Amino acid sequence: MTPPGSSPWLVEMASPSSTDRDEVFYAVPHAGAGAAAVRDLCRKVGRCVTAAAVRLPAREARMHEEPLRDVHLIADAAAEAVAAHAGDRPITLYGHCSGAIVAFEITRRLADAKVRALFLSAHEAPDRIPRDGVWKWPVGPFMRRVAADGYVPDFVLEDEELLELLVPALRADYEAIETYRPAEERKIADSIVGILGTADTAVDQRDFEEWSRFTTGGFELQRVPGGHNLLLDHTADVADVITSWSRWH
Repeated sequence: MTPPGSSPWLVEMASPSSTDRDEVFYAVPHAGAGAAAVRDLCRKVGRCVTAAAVRLPAREARMHEEPLRDVHLIADAAAEAVAAHAGDRPITLYGHCSGAIVAFEITRRLADAKVRALFLSAHEAPDRIPRDGVWKWPVGPFMRRVAADGYVPDFVLEDEELLELLVPALRADYEAIETYRPAEERKIADSIVGILGTADTAVDQRDFEEWSRFTTGGFELQRVPGGHNLLLDHTADVADVITSWSRWH
């Protein structure tokens, strides 16, 4: 993994040796995750375009930093890094689960850039977010909820040292999403392609389809086999949706 430029916000994962598509793909992972979570996806998509991960504070090489608890602050910094890295190249973005909200807000801030599309998976539209105060729960119930979402294996729940490392970023990300409110000028002009697992019981399809109200560029729903954790469990299917759409649009 190679950081593009000097920005800690981006980790370049793939850069094809030859391509006629001078385009950049940016992927935002789920809550608590770092660049490693989107590595396989970036490498698959990166066979055609340059691909980079968005990495938030308090994980991986940024473990020493304080986590951010506000989606708008996260998106401000990430969008600045994306704009500088992409230059005048066309852009596509992808966000999984809570990363979908961050990717949406990054896209809003790139109105003057050449954004081709925003791909989202496994998260409700911004005004359909459940607000259960999960981030305030005690460590035990909180981590069991995270494990139920499929993002940490059960053995982590019994490892106090691992929990000490993981919980701060996870709590911050859950807080950022639950306290997030979209700006009034919430629509983007770019196409949104929504990717939802056929067996996803965590996200209601009707709430997912409400993403259509957040763009003037058109909304397309793609159903793929799998449950909630498409990014890790069905990486190839997600990559196929992204590359196929990009090839024909």
